[in-house]
Amino acid sequence: MSLTSSLIQEASATDSLSQLDPRTTEDIYRQALQLARHYCPDWYNIQAQDIDEQDLGVVLLKLFAQLSHTLAYRLNQLPQKQLLSFYQFMGLDLQPPIPAQALLSFALDSTVDDVVAIPVGTQVASSKDQKIIFETTSVLNATRIPISTACTLIPNENSYQDISSTVLGKSQPFTLFPASHTSANQTSSTTYLTHEMFLASDLLQYNTLATVTLTLTFTDPLSPKLHESTLWEWFVYDSKGNETRLYPAQLKDAAGNPQANPVWPNNQLIVTFDSVLFAANTLDQYTGYWLGIRFLPTPDLSSLKQPVSSPVGDFGVFPSHELVGAESVVTSKLTTMSFDLSADNVPWDALFVNDSQVNANKGFYLFGKNPEVNDTFYLGSSEAFKAGFVVTLDMNFNPGVKSSDLQLACEYWDGIQWQLVDVAHSLSQRTGSAQNWTPVTALDFTDNTSSTNNTNNQASEQQSSSTQDSEITMSLRFTCPDIAMSKINEIDSRWIRIKIVAGNYGDRYHLTPLSLQQQQQLQQAIDETLDTLSQNWPDKVLPDKSKFQFAELMELDIGKNALLDLLLALIFVKYEKEVTIEGQKNIIHYAGLDQIQPTLEENMSKYLGETLNWKNLMKYMNKESWVISSKKDCVPPYMIALRLSYLRKEACFQRISTTNNFATHSLTTDNGTFAPFYPFYLIMGMPAFYLGFTGAATKQLWNAWFSFEQPSPTTQTLNTKDFTVIFEYLSPESWDELSIETDETDNLSQSGVISWQLPTKASFRTLFNSTQASYWVRFRLQQATKNDQSSQSSQSNKNTSSTSSSKLTDNTTTDTTPVPAYSNIQVKGIYPNSVWASDYTTHYNQVIGTSNENANQQFQITPYLVYPGQQIEIKEATYPSPEQIRIIELESGPDAIRTVNTSTGKEIWIRWAPVSNLTLSGPKSRHYTIDYETGTITFGNGVQGMIPPSLKNNIMAAFYRRGNSTTDLVNIGELSKLVSQLNDVKGVTNYEAAIGKKQRESQQRFLQRIPESLKTRDRATALQDFQFLAVQASNLVAQAKSYQDTQDPNTIHVIIVPNSDYGSRYPGSELSDSVSQYLLARALPTLHQSIHIAAPDYVAIDVSAEIVIASGYTLTAVRSALNSRLTRFFDPVLGQAKGQGWPFGAVIFSSQVSAEIQNEPGVERIMTLQVMAPDPQGSNTTSFTATKDTQKQNVITQASTSPSASNKFGQIQLGDRSLPLPGIIHITQAEQREDSL
Repeated sequence: MSLTSSLIQEASATDSLSQLDPRTTEDIYRQALQLARHYCPDWYNIQAQDIDEQDLGVVLLKLFAQLSHTLAYRLNQLPQKQLLSFYQFMGLDLQPPIPAQALLSFALDSTVDDVVAIPVGTQVASSKDQKIIFETTSVLNATRIPISTACTLIPNENSYQDISSTVLGKSQPFTLFPASHTSANQTSSTTYLTHEMFLASDLLQYNTLATVTLTLTFTDPLSPKLHESTLWEWFVYDSKGNETRLYPAQLKDAAGNPQANPVWPNNQLIVTFDSVLFAANTLDQYTGYWLGIRFLPTPDLSSLKQPVSSPVGDFGVFPSHELVGAESVVTSKLTTMSFDLSADNVPWDALFVNDSQVNANKGFYLFGKNPEVNDTFYLGSSEAFKAGFVVTLDMNFNPGVKSSDLQLACEYWDGIQWQLVDVAHSLSQRTGSAQNWTPVTALDFTDNTSSTNNTNNQASEQQSSSTQDSEITMSLRFTCPDIAMSKINEIDSRWIRIKIVAGNYGDRYHLTPLSLQQQQQLQQAIDETLDTLSQNWPDKVLPDKSKFQFAELMELDIGKNALLDLLLALIFVKYEKEVTIEGQKNIIHYAGLDQIQPTLEENMSKYLGETLNWKNLMKYMNKESWVISSKKDCVPPYMIALRLSYLRKEACFQRISTTNNFATHSLTTDNGTFAPFYPFYLIMGMPAFYLGFTGAATKQLWNAWFSFEQPSPTTQTLNTKDFTVIFEYLSPESWDELSIETDETDNLSQSGVISWQLPTKASFRTLFNSTQASYWVRFRLQQATKNDQSSQSSQSNKNTSSTSSSKLTDNTTTDTTPVPAYSNIQVKGIYPNSVWASDYTTHYNQVIGTSNENANQQFQITPYLVYPGQQIEIKEATYPSPEQIRIIELESGPDAIRTVNTSTGKEIWIRWAPVSNLTLSGPKSRHYTIDYETGTITFGNGVQGMIPPSLKNNIMAAFYRRGNSTTDLVNIGELSKLVSQLNDVKGVTNYEAAIGKKQRESQQRFLQRIPESLKTRDRATALQDFQFLAVQASNLVAQAKSYQDTQDPNTIHVIIVPNSDYGSRYPGSELSDSVSQYLLARALPTLHQSIHIAAPDYVAIDVSAEIVIASGYTLTAVRSALNSRLTRFFDPVLGQAKGQGWPFGAVIFSSQVSAEIQNEPGVERIMTLQVMAPDPQGSNTTSFTATKDTQKQNVITQASTSPSASNKFGQIQLGDRSLPLPGIIHITQAEQREDSL
């Protein structure tokens, strides 16, 4: 079927055809005059307001305007058949069909290590209909370098999102560079970056709840913004490593009122914690007692950020630079850190009086009941007795009465020997309720508060009677020396001892006789003890019984009684006068036992046991329960209560560790000193996107298709050309620039392939909170400078702006906060190992017939659709002439002639050229026409086109692409069946639906397009030319409008409206760039800097209707149907009653809206109807009401104007650059009223 006959058949159903040029002669002249004024500035006559009509140039303009109009008029008058023949003669043809395309992604087996080549032409069938086959259009070198982790960094909110599950799932879109967590990926949780500092000191090892006051000193005062208590968290770790929050003690102002936030003085941060305990934990390979500080920055601190890139103190280069790049600080450098530590009622490790342990809370004699020289009081505390600790002993005691020569020594154990404490320089005391501390020149436990210092014995005796039972409260304070750990009575601690060096607490001794009863009790106790000795005593303990009186006594009948008498006689024989009892020594001496060899002690130990010896025996007989003698005037000091507390001022930390943005660095201080450093680093700048990889990333080329989602229907397209995308990889030292092998995304503004191979020095490590080590690649945004933008424009020859000029109007939106451009970069998916495939199958060398040398022969390649690009070869008997060879190669390519050696000889195959018609073909023209819909080719008649020679099977389709019979597009995941198995390929799928399928151009569209095509001649010289060519640039453009800038007439704005398949009301960067490049190629070079692509102004139309529902229908069903109906009615591309869409500057009549509602099944009557266009001040622009009597009448109740719309009676007039958009549709059911029936 010829083009002409096909068009005539289709045209029979068309009422009218577009004219070639509807302009009058005057219109053509005025337009030519306007162009001449712009392009011919030196033509002085036409620049004047009153043009000289006699000017030769003006005369020629008028003549050519008349000639153009005459030609157009005559062509417009041609009958339809002649008009179509004219178009055919001009070589104009229907636009051919375009195959659908689908992105196929291949998955490799887990055992594959090498590159797997997926050849061109690999066929994949639909899982639903295996007759639908797609074929890859290029070679793919697939590799197994899987994505392990994906994260987005949000500097503005100090956070990141782990979107690994979203990226790997490939089923949900995500934001590549979110500006905030609210605009980020909602399916992923937000993790805030850590900014922590840990401080450790061995002094924090203690067992009593203590108060800690931390002081941090900075070089400069802190900003008042940093005084907010919510910005800081303080914590310690328990023994299980769990974090325990600390809350600062409530501060009060001068009036005693609590402060909500601390007010820190000058350049210090001071905070106090009560009742704190620390436990040992290991951080950064250091085990210690750690205090943690966490800084929680908020976006309002951005004004405090100070970029820092130089080395900082002992930390060197910013430690987290490897993760986030540019960083900033909000405080000045930290110069010193210290803490005060204090505790009250510290438990004692132990207290000893000589060898006896005493209880500090139950009362005890400080040196025993009978203090003597060398009696000692031991105080043990490993917690309080640390070097530099100021220790306070709060004492409640009876002071006793000291002798005039009493001397007490305060000593500590230094690890080798007991050393004297420098009392004069270490001790001070506070007595009673006094608040002042006074120096103590000598250690004393007597009442020093008396106004008279009694030094003689008489005074001492008087004092003893008056002070023995009195209590004194006194606090003793001293600074601890460096006390070593040691053992006293098997208890390990730090020990201080107080020892009587000279003197006593009473020096006259008097024996006190025992009563008869006491003597009998003592005798009974001794008798029981000696009874156990009597059996072994004579035979084994005393080796030679004849030499000793003691042995003879033991052999008498009275036995042990004789020993008892001896013992008691020796003790009490002279009890009437003053004596000094030396029991063990006297008994041994009087009995002659000190002459025994081996000694009596050795025999007793050998035969009677280690615990029974003379010393123990005499200790038993002189135990306190039996008062053998007493010091009548001895008044020893008695401690009622002894409490311990300590304070350590300005203690230093031994270890500092900072964690910022997951990078940790530590240092060990030198006696608490360190080089000033910034403690907290905040990320700054724009967001970044991180990808982690495993596999052979440094050995093979990784490639993936980055699929960017079209802009949101309610969000403008924003210009990403203001930003440059920097690709970097993580090396052991830093982030280094990554060399990109392929980048089809044009600065991440359009979908395309990105490929790279990581250098061998790429670092394999963990980042963020990932536990899996990976190779890392970072996409980082950098704001482009004007020079960068100019450079990019010159290099890419993209001198247009794709920035939308308006914002969608939405009555429900009140947030006018501008959204950064990069936050609209939405990614549908990242698909590694992907290649495009088209919905056809390729066939080669298919014989389709034999020529019989008749005129106008027809052959069918296939009964299915054939896509352009076929190659038809004819076998001829002779080789063409040189002139014919030149023509053949010019028309069909240099390889159009080939020879094939066969068993019967040499065959000559010549590729013939397809043409739209054979009108201009000659007798030797190797031409044919093709109907792509039916796959039929037609040859010439010998006059118009050569007839193929008559040879057997000499008509062959050397190459053609057969389309699938269905017009439907395959959906996501349907292409999953490999027609032929590929080694090492585990599977294949399409993560996105197929796109782009287009049928042959319709006759109506053809007749609308051709006049403009002839008029423009594929060149943009007039405003309407830009408008027409913008629509021709892409099948994704539904309509366009061009206009001159009012302030700069040399600037041309072209508004483009995406069609319904695009997915957005606003053109994205990819579509805008495609249109701009198409126009640039057809516009004058002087306009290359003056063409700007823009989006339309949209006006949301709100509808509120009160209707009566017909019987048998429900409000829910009718409301849903009306919502769908009105949404489609106001659609800028598919709207109005016939679905032809809305033109720019359209008038929306109230009757149109009323008719749409009334035509919906289930709507019986419209009671009230309001149609509203928004106004910047918030008022309605149009409202009308329909009732029973005036159901078809529209009544205006309110009217106002807006920049995008104006109103007359019953209508809304849109601006000349505006289109309607469905707004809020509110449908309610009216009550059945009597007057509405």
